[in-house]
Amino acid sequence: MGIKKIVFGMGAIAVAGLLLAACGAQNSADTSTKVDTAELKPYGKYKEPITFTIGKQQRDRSSLFKGDTINNNPATRYLKQETNISVKIAWEAADFPQKVSLVMSTQDLPDVMGVYQDQFTQLANNDLLADLTEVYKKAASPTVKKNMSSYSQNMIKIASRDGKLLGIPSPYPYGEENMLWIRKDWLDKVGLPVPETLDDVENAAKTFIAKDISGTGKTMGITLTPQISGHDGAQMDGDLWFNQFNAFPSSMIKKDGKVVYGSIQPETKQTLTMLARWYKEGLIDKEFATRTDDEKKALLAKQMGIYVAPFWGLDFTNSYEADKNANWIAILPVLKKGDKFISTHPAPVFRYIVVKKGYKHPEAVMRAINNVVDFNESRGSANAFRRAEAKKAGQPAVSLSWLLDPIDVQITNAHSTDSVTMDKALKNNDPSGLKDSQINSYSLIKAYMDHKDRKGLETYLASQVGAKTANSKNVTFIDKAFYGQTKAMTQMGPNLQKLENEAFIKIIMGQAPISSFDTYVKQWKAQGGDTIVKEVQDAVDKGQVQ
Repeated sequence: MGIKKIVFGMGAIAVAGLLLAACGAQNSADTSTKVDTAELKPYGKYKEPITFTIGKQQRDRSSLFKGDTINNNPATRYLKQETNISVKIAWEAADFPQKVSLVMSTQDLPDVMGVYQDQFTQLANNDLLADLTEVYKKAASPTVKKNMSSYSQNMIKIASRDGKLLGIPSPYPYGEENMLWIRKDWLDKVGLPVPETLDDVENAAKTFIAKDISGTGKTMGITLTPQISGHDGAQMDGDLWFNQFNAFPSSMIKKDGKVVYGSIQPETKQTLTMLARWYKEGLIDKEFATRTDDEKKALLAKQMGIYVAPFWGLDFTNSYEADKNANWIAILPVLKKGDKFISTHPAPVFRYIVVKKGYKHPEAVMRAINNVVDFNESRGSANAFRRAEAKKAGQPAVSLSWLLDPIDVQITNAHSTDSVTMDKALKNNDPSGLKDSQINSYSLIKAYMDHKDRKGLETYLASQVGAKTANSKNVTFIDKAFYGQTKAMTQMGPNLQKLENEAFIKIIMGQAPISSFDTYVKQWKAQGGDTIVKEVQDAVDKGQVQ
């Protein structure tokens, strides 16, 4: 499951900024980072033990073997065996952004942290981070470098400031984009094929409702989130519909070489016209703008058979408990036959592993990352080590979440072939070709396929999608021009977002004519939108992405 970007509160940023401004200058002069050049290599075991501290977000520990702890588990033991490196947890925090804000203000930083964009920016701006340029160049493993370069954006450039690499980026994994889920059992009951186009989806929704396929007397078609669009990976987000019209609301994109705001483009108006018609015809939940998430989950259990979500956002799985015959499948509907499904990539980097300026072994952090990546991917000696650990624990495989790794870092390849090998293993009923890191998933999938074991349902559904959008030749991905925040966005963004949501909801619900879209565009531009676009254009011209 992917981790969505946590927004760092502006109040916390302001406080941290004031305190750092007061004490940053006096401390930065004597905290230069010196690299141990003799150990500047991807692998190897230090002669003397190396220990560094890390600050972590508090995570669920259910994937630990019985008797293991976050400080002593297969991942920590593998790291120690291969490198003689130990990682000591300085603190764990449920409210991670607040904790980072506090340690920034006091400058009581651990040696290492995995931080989000806003914290990374603050740490970088206040000269608190080690320069990892040489460390990455000489000590990052070939696997890490290959994985990092597999993404369409330049991850290293994004994590750099003035030519200095100030954090090891964790790319946002591909294959976590929103897809359309539909109940195949309902399609079969009404004699419809799997939809290929938006018109096909519309026809399916109409048929489900007309035949009251749910048997509740209240079969519903499609629902939306009240924020309508622009929320990567958010369930019920409307972007899937907009994107097929080449519309990218709530996003800064490039058009004819210039930055534009997607919500005010003609293609967005075209999509709103369709959604307004769907609402008028009863295909969209009449109360979508006011329903709570819990209410929508209840609707999904029995009354709905069409739903937008990424593979890990499976609110609809409660329908399997309500109906043992439920069979949801993921589809990628296009505007018209022959088109490619259109989607956007999320922010390129979702977290950064940063090292405190002055820590004397930054190369050890890179070496630890290399080994953690190998452990998670069951590469080289890690595969045999994992299987030996599983055998000792009397388990079929190590199922340890990467979030509990000594360094909670995920650097996967954008075009992983794991889904291909898993599909082959399932078809042949033979897991012998799988890596240890895939065995637990295989067991869960088989448990559901063979015995309808509810514990394996979500893994089974994820396997049906796999890296479908990441590897498919039938998908066009659009990289946004800018994913960050500018000064004007911070100041004017909330009011403009409110203006947008209200305008879109009124149009969809028929409370305002589609012509009111043009009025909204003028208001958006006049109330600060043009200023925001100019700031974003300036940032993009400087090579900034997020």
